[in-house]
Amino acid sequence: VPTCLLTILVVAAALVPLRNLYLPFPNLLGGFALTVPIALLLPIAVAIVMAWGLTTGEPLLESVASRPMHLLNGAYALATAILALLICALVWKLSGVSLALAAGRNALGYVGLILIGRYILGSDAASVLPASFVVMTSLFGSRVGRQPMWWAWPLAPADAPTAWIIALALLAIGVIIALRQNTSLK
Repeated sequence: VPTCLLTILVVAAALVPLRNLYLPFPNLLGGFALTVPIALLLPIAVAIVMAWGLTTGEPLLESVASRPMHLLNGAYALATAILALLICALVWKLSGVSLALAAGRNALGYVGLILIGRYILGSDAASVLPASFVVMTSLFGSRVGRQPMWWAWPLAPADAPTAWIIALALLAIGVIIALRQNTSLK
């Protein structure tokens, strides 16, 4: 928990100085070079650290624990996502950096993807799903004129309702999966 909290704070603090920095990607479909604001990719660090935290227990002991570990893990993931959103919203409110609000939204979606990845790929490889999605979105998620496609929610501006719906849906699906499945042995 302390490492996850520290990661959230570092990501939030980095949003202000990194607001004008872009990560270049090759345009595999031709045309102008692709650039993605680094601030939209940073929240994946929160999700990866949260996923790492879910693997630090002893799976054999947790499988026979009297505590409902899958419920505690789901609550931890949800609390992490909400805290990241709230702190990013505070950065947005204090600094006016609109990418901070989008970064908070992305933290919700990335945590959801981690929980889905944990169910599909197992705890140790859960980070592969959001990391792969970020790379795929960065390479193929923009139209001509650098407008994000409807499914490329991590690239969308903070005021895009579809991006919020997708990110919240991913978080909800991930939390439901975490609460319904005991994934401590995966």
